[in-house]
Amino acid sequence: MKKLLLFTLLLGMTLLGQLTPARAMTDNNLCGLKPFTAETHYMSLEGYMRYQHFQQQHLWLKGEQAVMLTRQQLRLCAVEKM
Repeated sequence: MKKLLLFTLLLGMTLLGQLTPARAMTDNNLCGLKPFTAETHYMSLEGYMRYQHFQQQHLWLKGEQAVMLTRQQLRLCAVEKM
């Protein structure tokens, strides 16, 4: 079930042309992180997502992209807990 969900999510992102930012964030899991803590360098989760992406790709995500990717990762965290 998890593999099907992940496959469907990646397929949908590919079709929408959103794969590049998501692929860059696969190593930076937001599961278990709390916003505005030392772990996130006192940033929101979206801000931390943008910062991590910049560190890896040397490109800034748009705010809307960071919000979308953060929500997707947090949904995947919930699925992984099942």
